[in-house]
Amino acid sequence: MSDAAHLINTKSRQVPVTGVGAAILEGVSAIPQVAVQQPEFTPQAGLRRMGETAMALLGVGLVYKVTGLGISCGLIKFGIYCPFCGGTRMVASLLGGHPVAAFHWNPMLFVAGILMVVVTLFWAGELIGGPRLRWPRSWRVSQNRIYLVAGVASLAFMAVRNLA
Repeated sequence: MSDAAHLINTKSRQVPVTGVGAAILEGVSAIPQVAVQQPEFTPQAGLRRMGETAMALLGVGLVYKVTGLGISCGLIKFGIYCPFCGGTRMVASLLGGHPVAAFHWNPMLFVAGILMVVVTLFWAGELIGGPRLRWPRSWRVSQNRIYLVAGVASLAFMAVRNLA
């Protein structure tokens, strides 16, 4: 394909692409476009993921409670608390029956854990024949948007907790 055949549409006109840019565009156009179909959500899949997450968190908390060995973040060496700092001690406090201390270690993860428990109970209820609880279609957002909001909230939490 010749260089002149590659055109980029801008708002006002088409701009020809030559040289390396044309070669890149030619390579990109050769990549097959595959439509990825998201599988339909099932409560079984959601419960499996929640169970895997819970087991990992409990495992880390138990190791810390028994041995005193936890997961350390490199930012703490610079006096910066990341959004997950205190998470291991939070789980260990919960295992010891101290929810107030757990909240003190990491309030954001504590609230996220409560939300995870509530969602898990809804999915379990659906599996045993309860109502199918879903957000209205007009409220639904993509998983990427959820990750974006969670990331921004984590960064805001990190900024606030390091200001003090």
